[in-house]
Amino acid sequence: MGLNIETGTITQALRERLERKVKQRDMDTRLRRMRTIAERCASLVGPGLSSTQHGDLLYDKHGL
Repeated sequence: MGLNIETGTITQALRERLERKVKQRDMDTRLRRMRTIAERCASLVGPGLSSTQHGDLLYDKHGL
């Protein structure tokens, strides 16, 4: 007495699993790229600047 599963069901499950893996890999790649950009930007700002002082870099007496 064996388990009878259609080939189509297995194929669909494998496709869905592959799709989830590809999406996760893409997300990991995007996160890695964003971290690289953040590190590059942080190095341009320099030490001693707090996150509350970012407005000084973005705004002047006339706004943006």
